[in-house]
Amino acid sequence: WGDGAPLDTGWVGRHRFLSPTPVRVRQCVTNNLFCQTCTDHYPLGYPNGLAEELAASVSVYPNPSATGVFAVRTGAEVGAHLSVFDGVGRHLWQGPATTPETRLDLTAQPPGLYLLRLTWPDGRTVTKKLLR
Repeated sequence: WGDGAPLDTGWVGRHRFLSPTPVRVRQCVTNNLFCQTCTDHYPLGYPNGLAEELAASVSVYPNPSATGVFAVRTGAEVGAHLSVFDGVGRHLWQGPATTPETRLDLTAQPPGLYLLRLTWPDGRTVTKKLLR
C-alpha cells in the first residue's frame, strides 16, 4: 500500500505529502466512477520536537490534588477531547476542552493514579498522569 504497487483488487495505492516533512499525509481513494475520498492524518508521528512542544503546552494543576479537582490548561490548543482512565485502564470520564482552561473533577474517585488523554480533531494526542 502506498508504494504504487497494484493491490489484489487491481486498485493502485498512491499518496502525497502535504508538507515538506513527512508528517501530515493525505490519503485519497478513487474508484472507477471517479468518486474520491481523502483523509488527512499523522501516521509517521510529529516532526522533531512538535510532540514535546505540544506536551509542554498542556499543564495540569494542582498535581497531585488532595481534593480531586484539577485545572487542565491547554493554552492556545483548544478543541481537545479529554478522557480519564484509572490505573488499570478503565475509562472513567470524557468531555470536551472548549476553553483554554478546563476544570476536571475527580472527587467521586478514590485516591490513586489516573491518566488524562487529550485528543485533538487532527489526531494529535497528549497523555498526562494525575495523582489524586
